[in-house]
Amino acid sequence: MEPAHIQIQISELFEVKLTDYGGRACFARQSQQRGDTVLKLTQALGSSIAYEYRKEVCHFCFAYDAGAVMKTKIGHAEARFQPSITGASSFGGGGLRFCSEICKNAYMQMESAEELVEAFETLLQAFQRSNKRRNTDLQDDDCGNAVITEAIIEERWRYVENEWTPKLSAMKPSKRHLMIPAIDEEVYSCARFVTECLFRLKHLPNESTMYQAFDQLQSNELQKITEFPVLLEFQLKVYKFLKVVLPIGLRDLLSSALFRKILGSEYGNSFGIWEQNEGNYSRDYLGYWVLPEASYFNHSCAPNLAKKRVGREMYFVLTSDVAAGEQLCIDYKGILDLPVVERRNILHSNWFFDCACERCALELQSIH
Repeated sequence: MEPAHIQIQISELFEVKLTDYGGRACFARQSQQRGDTVLKLTQALGSSIAYEYRKEVCHFCFAYDAGAVMKTKIGHAEARFQPSITGASSFGGGGLRFCSEICKNAYMQMESAEELVEAFETLLQAFQRSNKRRNTDLQDDDCGNAVITEAIIEERWRYVENEWTPKLSAMKPSKRHLMIPAIDEEVYSCARFVTECLFRLKHLPNESTMYQAFDQLQSNELQKITEFPVLLEFQLKVYKFLKVVLPIGLRDLLSSALFRKILGSEYGNSFGIWEQNEGNYSRDYLGYWVLPEASYFNHSCAPNLAKKRVGREMYFVLTSDVAAGEQLCIDYKGILDLPVVERRNILHSNWFFDCACERCALELQSIH
């Protein structure tokens, strides 16, 4: 279900409005010049570093040094856990790596950082235990070739809510681990992403810009799962894993509705975390993050905004002068050099719209 549209105040430099052709877009409030920054973001709702890069990317500033392992980790004493949480000898630092003590200390100075580190550590240890039985039962519930409808999605979630969850709640704490599904690296990485989102939402004021922007994001759950049916079982595994494993402070916040909102909003609204270097076409894809305030910029194949990441900060900078009332657009994926038909096919399959920007309209005319 799409959220009711309310006025979202993100910046004094642009406003979010409904368009004549449907959906929302960002429009300049005043004339602005090329090179002006129209939006600067210093915090994401959630981020996910690709599993294969988990030891090579700084979890604070996203620095990446040509595959070198980031050796700075959080020690057991620094995590400020209660002794019952985990023993010092088995503590894995929540799976977090940093490029320096400066970044580690900055991470730990985040409000209630120990709660997030505890949750990450709990996920890490449960994932490591799950690896021992992964080969025998990871392939259950495969629906990669199934036709998924909205009714099927709702039916599967009703089962989880009405049967699986009550069964879990009735179990003794010592037996709950039996309900953990066998998971792989992708499920684990997604679980970490959802955990960070839950943590952020728990500590964000409801009136904050990020909270309001997230609350108003459209979910693309149905379109995404219809296109990629295997995602339904994937989501269910992530949810069950979190519902069993998360510490109570975040587990109590986790509902199926909020979980589906987080992942449904991530589909089509996340930004890639790319290696920072001079070449646009040879950079490594390190992961993704969700920046709700920036998700209202629409795509154009002739954008007037460029995305620029500096550490953990994201800048949206004008590449041309704009007049008051002009729409501000980014490009969603590095596809601007592709032919128009290929560009539009990629946008349709990944973001569920048919691009009708001026450039596409002109190029389509030339081939018909």
